[in-house]
Amino acid sequence: MIEQYLAKAPKRFLGYAMSLTKDIDDANDIIQEAIISIWRSRDRTNDLNDGYFKYVLKQKLVDLIRSQKKNTQLLLEGEPISHNDALTKMYLAELDQIVDTSNPLHRDVFRLNMAGYKFREIAEILGIPEGTAVGSMRYIRIRIKIKLLEY
Repeated sequence: MIEQYLAKAPKRFLGYAMSLTKDIDDANDIIQEAIISIWRSRDRTNDLNDGYFKYVLKQKLVDLIRSQKKNTQLLLEGEPISHNDALTKMYLAELDQIVDTSNPLHRDVFRLNMAGYKFREIAEILGIPEGTAVGSMRYIRIRIKIKLLEY
């Protein structure tokens, strides 16, 4: 019974998840997390219904928002990019130097973009227009490109 319910859940609740997240990827993520959570607690879940599933979706959305805020704070604090290869470390150290010596706005936009945030999301996080986020990223890419051409 629970297997059949969970198998149909992605199609049934995608619209609801989209209304919560406004992003298809995040909606699919919280649906998957909810399914996993319910599946793991299937022995304790006697009455699985739409209301309970929606409740779990909301909880997974809260978890997603908290993790994004935590990751954003770590990125904005300026942790250096790391890698094991020695030559790559040297290039990444120079990249970090370019990024760190840039305007703080450009630096924050770059780090968030490299973390996978979309320009719309970056604009919301930093409280700036989306065009400013795009322009900041373009500026720092040009600086990086000029530095790479020196090699």
